[in-house]
Amino acid sequence: MDDARTVTVGFLKRAMTVLGVRMGEKVTTPMNERIAALEARMTEVEARAASLRYCGVWEEGSAYAQGNFVTHSGSVWHANTTTTSRPGTDATWTLAVKHGRDLR
Repeated sequence: MDDARTVTVGFLKRAMTVLGVRMGEKVTTPMNERIAALEARMTEVEARAASLRYCGVWEEGSAYAQGNFVTHSGSVWHANTTTTSRPGTDATWTLAVKHGRDLR
């Protein structure tokens, strides 16, 4: 009886190991794919955040890269694309923070 029990227990352990590996693959593969996708997205977000930069008061003739912010006439403007134009005169700028009542 001990021999039969040892064989049965050994078989069950091996079967559970195989089942556990297969179940683990079903769980870990999609999870690993999701982790990889999130890591790629995080890298993209960090790269975009690095381009966000405040450049001070807008200066005529200066070039501003996409993602730069400047102050002009008391407001803060965001450059949508690389531009040399004056903020508020075309679609290359977006108003980020409107000036106050007394332009401060």
